[in-house]
Amino acid sequence: MSAPPATHFLLVAYDAADGKRAEFRDQHLTRAKPYHEAGTLVVGGPMLSDDKSKMIGSTLILKAEGDFETLEKVWHYIHTDPYFLNDVWDKNRIAVHPFYPGAGVSFGRQ
Repeated sequence: MSAPPATHFLLVAYDAADGKRAEFRDQHLTRAKPYHEAGTLVVGGPMLSDDKSKMIGSTLILKAEGDFETLEKVWHYIHTDPYFLNDVWDKNRIAVHPFYPGAGVSFGRQ
């Protein structure tokens, strides 16, 4: 069976060990806000440790259009994000995959 067409990108970025996330959080969120308001950053948030006691990275689902229509544009966004520029994310532990949300999940806030 062939894969469905990718309509989104899934970003998974693990944090570096030094824990600078809080220092750059406001800059990171301010930068993300217009993309979220435009609907191209569908959902984003921190990944948590197994015991849910700390944030260990970030996950984003991006609509594959406009500023995120290609993998190259997604990587440009990553490379200019405050978490990337200030070594919050471990640059060796970032992955982006074409993604198709096929399970009828609603990405709206509740």
